[in-house]
Amino acid sequence: MLLFEYFNKLERMDQLIRFRCTGSPSEFANKIQVSERQIYYLLGVMKDMDAPIAYNKTLKTYYYASPVTLKICFEKKQTTIN
Repeated sequence: MLLFEYFNKLERMDQLIRFRCTGSPSEFANKIQVSERQIYYLLGVMKDMDAPIAYNKTLKTYYYASPVTLKICFEKKQTTIN
């Protein structure tokens, strides 16, 4: 998976988790077009980055147990010329 694709998958996962509409792990995998094994791997990566991800068995969805923001970007630094 290319790095750009990888970041896009993480951003899409974040969006679905944020709106609590992931579905079951297999449904979640289908929504972002990866295998179920890959979804568990990506969830693990997000958890390693301190994402407070939990799963609600009744609603069949992943969710954030506390508010977080995913940021994957470059920020321009202001430079000063002496």
